[in-house]
Amino acid sequence: MKVSEEKIAHLLDSVFAKYGSTYRDTDPVGLVHRFSSEEDIEVVGLFAALLAFGNVLQIKRSIETLLEILGPHPAGFVKNFTSRKRSALGGFRHRFVGGDHVATLILGLKKVMAERGSIKNAFTDGYAPGDMVGSLSRFVKNLKSAAGGRGDSLKFLLPDPEGGSACKRLFLYLRWMVRRADGVDFGIFDSVSPGDLVIPLDTH
Repeated sequence: MKVSEEKIAHLLDSVFAKYGSTYRDTDPVGLVHRFSSEEDIEVVGLFAALLAFGNVLQIKRSIETLLEILGPHPAGFVKNFTSRKRSALGGFRHRFVGGDHVATLILGLKKVMAERGSIKNAFTDGYAPGDMVGSLSRFVKNLKSAAGGRGDSLKFLLPDPEGGSACKRLFLYLRWMVRRADGVDFGIFDSVSPGDLVIPLDTH
């Protein structure tokens, strides 16, 4: 039996109304909502999404630990990153992601933010409507290149969809940034069409 799009939309809206922002703080995205400036939301959102693997309680603890290091203005920490600040990440670990991986990612973010002004601009510069996989791949390649010689160490944190990865965590980040602000998502990447978003599926 074919179900109309209107009925599907009504069902999804009712689920969102019941579970949307009500359960937000049980999810890593709740930690991103602590911040109000777009540049902090972009930065914290990326870290939160990329660390979103494993047990959710451990994920949140790891993000909390990282936020303590980044301080009240995480984007400022990234933009003013120095070797002294790199040492502050030395004890960080989330499963097999260590402080050195995070520091390398920050180096890449620092460069693209200096060159393009924001993570949003870094993504949208390579965005092609209707080709989210290619758009994300260009963003990943750019960020790894910006990290310099250590960029290859980011293969897990920044998988490339053109290499066959489902990129669930990166697509999660894009969902947060692209979908309109509704108490869960933020709507910062407003030049990207929500219709281009991908819900990746893997063998799990």
